[in-house]
Amino acid sequence: MAFNKYDMLSDVDTNTYKWNCRVRAQAIWKGISRETQKCFGINIIFLDDSNNRIHAFINNKFVDQLQEEIVEGQIYALSNFKVKTYLGDETFRAVRGNKHIYFTEHTKCIKDNNEGLEIESYAFDIFALEEIEKNADDHRFLFDVAGIVQNARPMISTTKNSVETKRLMFDISDGRYILKVTLFNEFGEAYEGAVLSRKDVPLPIIIVAAKITTYEGTVNLTNYPATRVYVNPQHYYVHYLKENDEEEEKKMKCITIQQVQALGKDFIQKRVSVQCSVKRLEEKSSWYYANCAKCKIELFREGGTYKCLNCRRTIPHPDKRFRVFTLCTDKTGSIGIIFPDSEVRRIIQKSVFDIHAEYTEEPLEEPFPEILRQLQHKDYIITLFLSEENIINGSGVYEATEVDNAIEKSDEVSPGNKISSNEQDMPLLKDKQTPIILKDTPQTAKSTNWKSRARKNTAPVQYDTDENVPTKGSKYIKTETGDITLRDLVNRLGHKNLQAKFSITNGSSNVNVTFWDALAKSFVEQLKLQPLEEPVIIIITSCKVGAWNDQVDLSNAAATTFYLNYQHHSVREMRKILANPNFKKHIQNTQVKKKAQLLKVGEIKKLGNDFIQVHRLKESFPLTICDFEEAEITKSYYISMATPNITGASADHLIDSDDELMKQIDEYKPDMDEYKRNHDEKIEKSLTNLNVNVSTMAMQLRGLCKSHEEYCANFKAQVPMMMEEIMRLNAQVDQLRKQINRPV
Repeated sequence: MAFNKYDMLSDVDTNTYKWNCRVRAQAIWKGISRETQKCFGINIIFLDDSNNRIHAFINNKFVDQLQEEIVEGQIYALSNFKVKTYLGDETFRAVRGNKHIYFTEHTKCIKDNNEGLEIESYAFDIFALEEIEKNADDHRFLFDVAGIVQNARPMISTTKNSVETKRLMFDISDGRYILKVTLFNEFGEAYEGAVLSRKDVPLPIIIVAAKITTYEGTVNLTNYPATRVYVNPQHYYVHYLKENDEEEEKKMKCITIQQVQALGKDFIQKRVSVQCSVKRLEEKSSWYYANCAKCKIELFREGGTYKCLNCRRTIPHPDKRFRVFTLCTDKTGSIGIIFPDSEVRRIIQKSVFDIHAEYTEEPLEEPFPEILRQLQHKDYIITLFLSEENIINGSGVYEATEVDNAIEKSDEVSPGNKISSNEQDMPLLKDKQTPIILKDTPQTAKSTNWKSRARKNTAPVQYDTDENVPTKGSKYIKTETGDITLRDLVNRLGHKNLQAKFSITNGSSNVNVTFWDALAKSFVEQLKLQPLEEPVIIIITSCKVGAWNDQVDLSNAAATTFYLNYQHHSVREMRKILANPNFKKHIQNTQVKKKAQLLKVGEIKKLGNDFIQVHRLKESFPLTICDFEEAEITKSYYISMATPNITGASADHLIDSDDELMKQIDEYKPDMDEYKRNHDEKIEKSLTNLNVNVSTMAMQLRGLCKSHEEYCANFKAQVPMMMEEIMRLNAQVDQLRKQINRPV
């Protein structure tokens, strides 16, 4: 059987237009002008049997001349087209190359139903994720990436200038690097179900022709009209990602110290877990260090002050972090492990400043803290970070990233929960049997990343929290979830908002949290969707800090997300803190207290439901009186919101205090009467002066009126004389005209 001879896309050039290629339309999208929102043409990525790709453009005036509608995924015979060279100033090109195809009035693009060499459904130019950040400022091209989906969050919606913007956010990882991804509007909605449906197994994804953006200093990938997403496709790189992910899981299983020391170059910048016992602590070396809060690096002391070598600042009172050197052993050997600040603080429940505060005087030679000695002679499962010093130079001192009690770690293992390896490929947005029609391609305006700021609430709403809930950094606990509801509110501008309010605590401090609109709705729905382990631990990221009623209040911005009982080391830390039986009692003693208000009886009677304070005691005052007035005497009382019920001796004490207050008021009553008389005299004198000033102004006004009347009378008397003078002048003008017209 004879095959038709076709040209390869890599061979086409600008010398002629008599080309004949057999290609597949991998992607099709419309070009929309941002200024006019009108379509100026159609863009296509063509792919041939050698996996060569090229970008083609059809001007809007030639679209109607096509013999048939071009469908994404279909194979065509393309001929008689023009090849142009890129000028170099083009931006966001979907294919890396120096030439592209340009349709003319003679171009033919006919569907090919004949047999020929197989053309793949898609071809990619995949970049390593770590290379994306290096190309953040390169706006010439769009980028193809691949990775395993992580931290997928439900879509959030924000509104600005009555325009709603939706975002689907998740991360992708290739085992070495993690990159953030944001898909906007209809494009994000199309893939939300696919991304969120399989959180229990690794989900590979390939994103083609993505746009690199930078938001708040973090590199993000977003969708462009040319962007396509392939979820778990049949591709060799996807198989590599799955195998690499399985290897990473195997590497995270506990190994011996001897095996750690034998690891090769492939494990540089990787993490491994080892179960060992802390034999002893190095007490001669410093157990803490000074840290630059800005640069997050160690400070060095020069001349009695601390200096940062990076930002060149002198810091007289720096932050201090734990750095405890331990000698750890197992049956196969011994290594030195440095316990980090976060893990030491979690274990001993104290900071460096807490330990220093226990000294009544600053010691001449600082002793090794006794509380740190509780770390030794215990078994731990420690996650080690393997540096180049450990692998190449053979350093026997390792840095720990996580330190878990061996018993607690083993309790979390569930051997019965096995994941089946027989994964089925997840279908794309459109089935291969149902090609994507050109007219259904999302418009650029709807699929492009249009940045918008988060809604700013200018109308505060008062509320009182019913419960208080936990935190340290971004780690929080909520003690009860049954009382959180979604409230419909209307601000002073008439806009409707949804609100979910609660509090968080870490046992030492509390803070109020208010979620608004889509995030509030998502939060309440997730609480009710399935039973959650109590108390619920929440991680809130990228939240906005504000103040309301003289209290710190956290609220959501456009980038805010939350995680409930998330599988994260910070959540495990908080669970361990909960093992302390005094923790709940400590939470009750750290309530968020409102400042007492000074009110009058009339104002108290007008207060609404928002001022009701629900106390943990069943019998309590909803409000206490600050100030009230009666007919003759004014009494002042200061009270605190949510005071316990007053009975018995407490009430008698208040009555005695009231009698003493009455006596004091009677003593000051003569002074009050004298003050009132002086005040009345001053007011009367001020009124007299005001009357004098008014009389003077009235006389001046009458004088002006009289002068105006005299002027008007004089003017009326002069009018007849002026009329006679005008008539005389008119007569002279007539005589002059007659003399001029008289013949000579």
